[in-house]
Amino acid sequence: MLNLIWANIFRLKKNAVFWGSIIVTIGFEIYYTVSQLLHYNKNHDSVSMDTICSPAGLQIIVILAAVTLSLFLGTEYSNKTIRNKQIAGHTRAGIYGAHLFTSLLAVTVLYLTDWVVSSVLISMLFKPSWPSLSSLLLLFFQGWLSFMTYAAVFTCIALLCSSRAATTAICILLAFSSMFLGIYELSKLSESEYLEDFVKAEGNGDELPFDYEEGDTVIVKKFKNPYYLRGMPRRIHTNIFDANPYGQILQVLGMEIAKPRRTIFFSLLFMITISGAGMAVFNRKDLK
Repeated sequence: MLNLIWANIFRLKKNAVFWGSIIVTIGFEIYYTVSQLLHYNKNHDSVSMDTICSPAGLQIIVILAAVTLSLFLGTEYSNKTIRNKQIAGHTRAGIYGAHLFTSLLAVTVLYLTDWVVSSVLISMLFKPSWPSLSSLLLLFFQGWLSFMTYAAVFTCIALLCSSRAATTAICILLAFSSMFLGIYELSKLSESEYLEDFVKAEGNGDELPFDYEEGDTVIVKKFKNPYYLRGMPRRIHTNIFDANPYGQILQVLGMEIAKPRRTIFFSLLFMITISGAGMAVFNRKDLK
C-alpha cells in the first residue's frame, strides 16, 4: 500500500485543481481579513473579536475539498487505473486505504494552509485576545476531525461511483446540503428564549401602542418566543447540529464548542463507519 500512497502523492503534487484550491483558500483568507480590518477601523464596536480570530476560510474549504477530491479520485475509473492496480497485485483494501490516506492528506494541507494564513494575518493586522492554548488546540483538533469526516465521505463516493461526472455532482451537492443544514440548525438554536416589546404607559397605568414622545414612561415587556425550541425538539436539533460536520465547523468559527466530547465522538463515529462501510462495498464492487 505504501507504493500506492507515494504514487497518489506524486499525482496530487502535479494536480492543478489541488493547487488552485490552495490559492483560492489563501486569497479568500486575505480578502476576508482585510475587509474585517477596514470595517474594524470604522467602528470597533461592530466587529466581534471572535469573528476576527476565527479562520474564516474554513467556510469554503468544504466546497473546495468536494471539488478537488471528486475530480482527483474520479479519474481512477475513467483511466482504468483501479483495474490496472488490481491486476498489478494490489489488494482492494490497499487501494481503498491508499486513496483514503491521500484524501485525508489533501484536505489536511488545505486546512493547515487556512489556519496558518489566518493566524499570521490576524497577528499582523490586529491585536486579538486569543483564547487559551488548550482552547485553541481543541478548536483546531475539532475542525480537523470535521474535515477528515468530509474526506472520508468524498473518498467513499468517489470509489463506489464509476462516473467522474456523477461523483463530482454528488460530492458538491452533499457539501452544499451539509452547509445549508448546519446554517439552518444554527438559526433554529440561536433563537432567543424571550422577546421584548416596548409600550408606553399613561398615569393610570394603561398600556398604549408604542408611539414615543418626550416625557413618556416606557415599559419593556418580555414574552416567550414561540420559535424558541424547548425540551425534546431542542435536544433533537442540537444532536443534528453537533453530528453535522459543518455544524461542528460553525462552532469552530464561533470560537466555542458547547460539548466537545459529543462532537468529537460524532466525527470519529462517522469517519470510521463510512470508511468501513465504503471499504466493505468496494471489496464486492465489479471494477471495470
